[in-house]
Amino acid sequence: MMNRRYLYGIETGIFKTIYARSGFLLDIAGSRYEWTVGAGLSLFNHFKCDYSVIISPVGFFSCIDGEGASAVRHGQWRLSFTYSGFGNWKNSDFRWWRSSD
Repeated sequence: MMNRRYLYGIETGIFKTIYARSGFLLDIAGSRYEWTVGAGLSLFNHFKCDYSVIISPVGFFSCIDGEGASAVRHGQWRLSFTYSGFGNWKNSDFRWWRSSD
């Protein structure tokens, strides 16, 4: 049995504010095959909100090992809020929608 894990992902952003991301987890030894999609929001370079959901129904990626995913994490979601840089504000933080100064 192969003990390998492959992770692939892509992310794109608009005006350093709105982000969309997607990725695959292929864990052959653990029979975990998951597709994750998510979105993020960043304001003032200090506040961030991220959401993602795992799509992995029964039999997902069955072409790899014949059985595919067990769906144990199918529909699992994550929501996070982050605040960073407390007290370290700059004038450019109030122009967060610009791609450069």
